[in-house]
Amino acid sequence: MSGTARTPRGYRPDQVDAFLTALSRDRDAAWERAARLTVLAGRMETESARLRETAAGLAPQEYDTLGERARYAFGLLREEAQAVREA
Repeated sequence: MSGTARTPRGYRPDQVDAFLTALSRDRDAAWERAARLTVLAGRMETESARLRETAAGLAPQEYDTLGERARYAFGLLREEAQAVREA
């Protein structure tokens, strides 16, 4: 030996137990969060479907009240959007 003290190669059961207890708490908390998020996702899917139905039932937006220049600009924007979708 080179004169240094040897450290034990084992482990301390109390440290392992404390670590496993903390790990189990973290796991349980994660499962609880996952369950809450699953419920929330279900609610959001329901709300999304309701909003899609509402939007589908709306009359098309009319822009007749806009001035001539605003209608022209809006027409250009619609043409550009169509070109982007086709590209």
